[in-house]
Amino acid sequence: MLAERAGRANLYRLNRDHLAAPAAEILAGMRTEFLSRLREAVDGWAVPALAVALFGSVARGEATTESDVDLLVVRPGGTTDDDPVWSDQVTGLERSVLAWSGNRAAVLDVSVDDLTDLVRRDAPVLTSLRDDAIDITPRRIRSLLVGSAR
Repeated sequence: MLAERAGRANLYRLNRDHLAAPAAEILAGMRTEFLSRLREAVDGWAVPALAVALFGSVARGEATTESDVDLLVVRPGGTTDDDPVWSDQVTGLERSVLAWSGNRAAVLDVSVDDLTDLVRRDAPVLTSLRDDAIDITPRRIRSLLVGSAR
C-alpha cells in the first residue's frame, strides 16, 4: 500500500509493484465473483425459480466465518418443494455455496402462497428481505413482496 497525507486523512492506493498485489485484487473481488457464481448457477436450472435473493449478513457485508449464506428461493406455481428436479437444484446450490465460500447456505424455499403468508404474518425475515436483499434473478424480490401484500 502506498499512503499519502491529505489534510488530516491518509489516502491509500494499491502498490501494483508489490508481489501480493494480484492476491489483494482477487480478495477485493470475492463478493462480485460470489454473486456472479450464484447468478450463473440459478440461471442454469431446469425448473427456473420465480425469484432468488441473497439477504442477511452476507448481503449487508457483515458476514463472519460463522455466518450462514441466507437465500430466499421462490418456486414457480405448480412446483412443490419435494419435486425431485427442484429439490436437486436447491441441494446443488447449497453444496455449491459451501464449496465456494466455506459457509453453509440457509435456503428459505417457498411457494408464492408461502410468501403471501409470510407477508400476511409480517414475519421477521421480511425486514431483512426489504432492507438488504440482493436479487440473484431478474425478478425483484421486493416486487413479489409488494404483490403478496395485496
